[in-house]
Amino acid sequence: MAATLWPVSSVNGFSTTLNGAITDSDTSIILTSVTGLSTTGGILVIDRVNSAGTETSSTREYVSYTAISTKTLTGCTRGVASSTDQAHSSGAVVEEVWSVTHILDLITFLGVSHDSGGSTLCPGWTAASDAATVTFDLDSGANTKHSVTLGGNRTLALSNVRAGQVFILRLLQDATGSRTVTWFDTIKWSGGSAPTLTTTASKADVYGFIQTDTNKYDGFVVGANV
Repeated sequence: MAATLWPVSSVNGFSTTLNGAITDSDTSIILTSVTGLSTTGGILVIDRVNSAGTETSSTREYVSYTAISTKTLTGCTRGVASSTDQAHSSGAVVEEVWSVTHILDLITFLGVSHDSGGSTLCPGWTAASDAATVTFDLDSGANTKHSVTLGGNRTLALSNVRAGQVFILRLLQDATGSRTVTWFDTIKWSGGSAPTLTTTASKADVYGFIQTDTNKYDGFVVGANV
């Protein structure tokens, strides 16, 4: 996606301290407590205030992380949200406070599927590149509709499939027609057998799929010879 939808903690006003000093380049950071923090990543601010609660803007740094091991933040990226990566002392205050990065990424994320007035958009088709193997990237934004114009006999593949994902594929014959496809594994077709692809030049077939397990799909004919 174009932006990260950042996880947040399960508690309001999360606050703890550094358990040990860090340099300006450390990518693993030990905290005194991680209770309530998301284990799949997030953004925290170090030294927004000192131990007395006084603003300390000159030492403020936002840090993102990708995981937690015991009480250690791992996969840290320093100096995010236009802050400066710098050293911090043991005992420095660490908080979860929303940043510019949180807000802008959320706006970008929602902008994929909503207009400026909040109405849901119906995005167009995402075109896959025609090749010997046509790969449909199912993590291309919020869109679930993908298409390709077949320029020859093709093998179809998927990438970035999410658990339980529902998606539609439109297969269009080129001006020559008579193109065939080899389907990705493993599809359980409605009716018990794979459909016969329309081979008339410039005609399309539309298929719907539901991922039921890893590399397993229920397949349906949405429209034929369109």
